[in-house]
Amino acid sequence: LPSNMHSTTRLTIEKRRKEGNEFYCYTKKTSKTTMTCRFGTMVWIAIALLSFLPICMSSKKGEVQVTVYEGPKKCKPSDDKSKPTKVLMDHTVSFHFTITIDESSAQGIKGLKVESSRDKGVAPTFPIGQGKVIPGLDQGLIGLCKGAKAYLVIPPHLAYGDIGVPKNGVPGGTALRYDVEIIEIQPPVPNEFKKIDFNKDWKLSRDEAEKYFSQEGKQVDFDGLWAAEDQDKDGFISWEEFSGPKGSEEPPKQQQQQQGPSQSEIDSARQLFSKIDTNQDGKISKEELSKNFESKGKQIDVDALLKSQDTDKDGLISWEEFINPTAAGGGQQQQGDPRQAEID
Repeated sequence: LPSNMHSTTRLTIEKRRKEGNEFYCYTKKTSKTTMTCRFGTMVWIAIALLSFLPICMSSKKGEVQVTVYEGPKKCKPSDDKSKPTKVLMDHTVSFHFTITIDESSAQGIKGLKVESSRDKGVAPTFPIGQGKVIPGLDQGLIGLCKGAKAYLVIPPHLAYGDIGVPKNGVPGGTALRYDVEIIEIQPPVPNEFKKIDFNKDWKLSRDEAEKYFSQEGKQVDFDGLWAAEDQDKDGFISWEEFSGPKGSEEPPKQQQQQQGPSQSEIDSARQLFSKIDTNQDGKISKEELSKNFESKGKQIDVDALLKSQDTDKDGLISWEEFINPTAAGGGQQQQGDPRQAEID
């Protein structure tokens, strides 16, 4: 701590440090300024001159760490014209971002630039809290003000988990750093469909519609409504058929509804992939496949295996192709699957 820090402040910080349940943000612009962010409860204590402090919204270990380094740090939910000025759940946000591998990451090349919207010249737009982006981004953007620039440090389990995105240089277990700028904020899109769909199955039954409009005290011609909306005449109005306000959240895709591999299966596959990928470049070559099978005394048509699993036809098997070998196999596990060879 700075030698010229106020004695009371010094004693308070040293005491809290010994307790082991706090982290501190300190700026050289004033030796009398400190901030305490208590784990879990997020209790903020400003001792002096808050205007010099960065905003640190964190941070039990394993959560998103947010630091506003430029632009407004505090704002009302909306301006005088009722236009949103703060990111809240279900708001649609346009923002620029640059992703790098964080210095704290246990995996990947620290500081490696992964992607940037600025390189494309377009600020993407997403509804917040609807799973359109990684969980850490959904969480970290909430509370930021329009015009703010901030760093978001996202731990692996809130980014790309144990699978990662190897083709982009992001191995499993990578912590990411997002440098974001909030460009525009739009209010939530009205969603009458979600209000009527009581059982959340993404289709409206007549019973649900009657219940909803009865609660609203509205008289509706349900025969006429169903004749107009139920285009495939299956007795239900699907999200696609519904012509009223239905927000920006779309039904989950069929493949997302299917149960994926368990975490233990992913971990086992990750270990096997790394074992076969002897040069650790994130892809398995024909030579690496051949050596793997030879070491096990297996006689496998490596060319046929590579052809069946190399869905992008680049001559290599990526992690995505390895973990999902049925993608090009008509739903059947391919003979000679390197994962199956390990079991055999």
